[in-house]
Amino acid sequence: MNLRSYFFGLFAATLLSFGVFLAIFFYTDPDLADFLTFAALFSSLFLSLTGALTFIIFYLRLSIGNREIIFAHLPVAARHAALIAGLVTTLAILQTLRVLSTWEVILIVFIMILVELAARSKLPTLSK
Repeated sequence: MNLRSYFFGLFAATLLSFGVFLAIFFYTDPDLADFLTFAALFSSLFLSLTGALTFIIFYLRLSIGNREIIFAHLPVAARHAALIAGLVTTLAILQTLRVLSTWEVILIVFIMILVELAARSKLPTLSK
């Protein structure tokens, strides 16, 4: 598969999940919503943020770095997007449960940084 087909699939999935997120956000009552509604809301938030941030981070990496190996930027951009979307979704879930404070934010950001450092140390790079 080429890069264009990956981007088309990612774009379609992002639009679908963003549409689901907007539909749940505007057409459900939070007081009457059950667990599955909140699970669908937060999973669609995660998927739509992951897709949108993957595009943004990919094009930022292309504009900053050299344009020699374009395909190699996609997995890194997707990993960074998933980490940021996971951070935002986790913070939104904790805020919904009314248990979010400054210390939890610092701890979750620190955990995400450790996950990125672990992924960076375990994955092979192109320069080796």
